[in-house]
Amino acid sequence: MAGARIRRSVLAVFLGWASAIVVTLPIVLVRMLGNRDGGLQPLTASLCWGAAVWLAWTLPIAGLGWLCGMLPAALLLREEWLLSNQKRTIWLSAALGWTAVLVEFKVWRLVYPDTGLGVYLFTLYSLLLVILATVATAVYMSLTSHPPTAKGRLT
Repeated sequence: MAGARIRRSVLAVFLGWASAIVVTLPIVLVRMLGNRDGGLQPLTASLCWGAAVWLAWTLPIAGLGWLCGMLPAALLLREEWLLSNQKRTIWLSAALGWTAVLVEFKVWRLVYPDTGLGVYLFTLYSLLLVILATVATAVYMSLTSHPPTAKGRLT
């Protein structure tokens, strides 16, 4: 039973990460286009490397989200409770994802003078973590409510 929950949670976080990448990668690439220097070949190389770095950077973030958020929730919360409180659970996961961004950017320091907030990075990471958390939660609940049948499975 716990093995199935772990597999569902890994799949859910991977799909949440992929969804967040679909939304955030174009934003990263547009930013890189604005910082371009040189001809087409350096631009192409820069875009490829930028995409690779963004993917490599965000995958451990998703893994940390799985380890600290999704895995404990999948193992500790009753599936019946999750399914009976779907809207509340999705809103809570979005709030927790955004709370992680607020803590990372130390937004409480904005009350100090001469403290600026990098709006671009704040927006980018807010999108990344909120989409990751909400899609992962929705996918996990969908997989939980419609478990695969044993029909056609190899044992």
